Amino acid sequence: MKPMLKADVIRNEGRTIHSLGRIVDGLPVPTIPSPPASRVEISAEADGGYSLIRFDPADGFCGDTWHQSLEEAQRQAEFEFGIALEDWE
Repeated sequence: MKPMLKADVIRNEGRTIHSLGRIVDGLPVPTIPSPPASRVEISAEADGGYSLIRFDPADGFCGDTWHQSLEEAQRQAEFEFGIALEDWE
């Protein structure tokens, strides 16, 4: 999946918590916090949605979220990381 847009994280607003985890009895159970993101990408999905993909300072994957529209993914990035529309490449 090729990224459509890329941006550096401006700041971590602390409004969300992302965790690595596992499924126990059909329910998600967080085990450890995800590392903080230093950059994000938005990619278009085959189903018509968009993924907001987070990367840590070592360029390792540290989580993603699915969104129905590009605008929704960008709003989430602004909410979590202070990334404005003009910050995207």
